[in-house]
Amino acid sequence: MRNNEKQPEIVVLKFGSSVLHSEEDLPRAVHEIYRAWSGGTQVVAVVSAFGNTTNELWRRAQSISDEPEASALAALLATGEATASAMICLALGKVGIAAKVLDPAQAGLRTVGDRLEADLVAVDAARLKSELRQAIVILPGFVGRDEGGYTTLLGRGGSDFSALFLADQLGGRCVLLKDVDGSTRMTRRAPARGLCALPRSRTRRLSASAARWCKPRPFASRRREGYVSA
Repeated sequence: MRNNEKQPEIVVLKFGSSVLHSEEDLPRAVHEIYRAWSGGTQVVAVVSAFGNTTNELWRRAQSISDEPEASALAALLATGEATASAMICLALGKVGIAAKVLDPAQAGLRTVGDRLEADLVAVDAARLKSELRQAIVILPGFVGRDEGGYTTLLGRGGSDFSALFLADQLGGRCVLLKDVDGSTRMTRRAPARGLCALPRSRTRRLSASAARWCKPRPFASRRREGYVSA
């Protein structure tokens, strides 16, 4: 491509558990992705687990151990996002839309810190841009890998931050899709409207233009009785 040719726009669509209650919601997700992609935009879909999957997995872990080992718990909870990501990819393929699922290692989603409250610090932007030229890219939210290759979780607000971080690193825009009012309608909200409340340590990792999308409202980082996949 010649340098003077316009580069395709990149949009990161984040699908939260509030709009992905079950497999019945896959057609709506496919419609949202198609609506962006059909206009020539390159699309990254960041996907949370279906409905209460993460909390159900947490309860199963606690039924085995009162204090689950961190790396095993992270690996278990991450299966929720992995399953939902694969299902969206299959649904897109069913209607003839080329899509590819990348796991955190393939996408270079690198984290530091506690395996259950990790901070996302890097992504392989070159790999993602290469894949986007061929297909829609689907990534699990809330999940990363540390320098040792272990699965890590980003904790509260992790999926939102994943989407914002990716948009920042790819030079694109971000749309968070959530059911914020309990309705059955998928609601499109721009991050600039204050949808995400992230700790200051995370917003500092975004560029100035991306950081303004989030109100940096700090919260107490603690081990919780359960996780809610954002």
